[in-house]
Amino acid sequence: MFFAAMFMWFGQRHTELTFKGYKDSELTTASMNLWIASIMSLTVQWSGILIAGAMLTAEDVALLTAAQRTAMLTSFVLMVVNMVVAPRYARLWKEGNIDGIRNLAKWATRGMVAMVLPVVAIMLIWPSDVMKVFGEGYEQAAILLSVLVVGQFVNVASGTVGYLLHMTGHEREVKNSMIYSGVCTLVLTITLIHLYGVLGAAVAVSLGVVILNLTMLVFVKKRLNFYPVG
Repeated sequence: MFFAAMFMWFGQRHTELTFKGYKDSELTTASMNLWIASIMSLTVQWSGILIAGAMLTAEDVALLTAAQRTAMLTSFVLMVVNMVVAPRYARLWKEGNIDGIRNLAKWATRGMVAMVLPVVAIMLIWPSDVMKVFGEGYEQAAILLSVLVVGQFVNVASGTVGYLLHMTGHEREVKNSMIYSGVCTLVLTITLIHLYGVLGAAVAVSLGVVILNLTMLVFVKKRLNFYPVG
């Protein structure tokens, strides 16, 4: 894609590409914080699967992977809402409208919880039937799905805490939350897999998500002086 774009760019007449010195310490700092946060976010999300792959059987990893992917369907609404509210958070923050940010965050959280509750209820009441979609034998992952979907529900019910911090210039708080939850997830995953096997891996992943969201929830309260829930 890069080379195709360069070919099309220079294929135009009177076109040139120049590089000039660029310095923006604020943007550089924010980018570095978000880069570290992205790495730790991947740690929270996938360390359970990777460590389970090293410590458990292939069958257990298959069950855990299927359950985790299914549970993550509940957070799809969070991704959609984030795309809508993120630019509005940035605009309201630039205008100094904290009340507007608070109202938008609270209504977004209420809407997400209302939309995701039926899905969570189905996965908690009939987890075996849900996992049978993957084929015979996957109903064994019912308990894993139940554990993981609780963590994802907390993720949704906490609201758009990540983007609240991102769009209001608090990237450092996001980074610190990610580092803390990532380290906790790694320690919990190794410990709980050793004690409880694949169930321990599911519990560790779910707890990692909960720790991450609760930590960012505390930072939102500390920096913006409100909770985006309730």
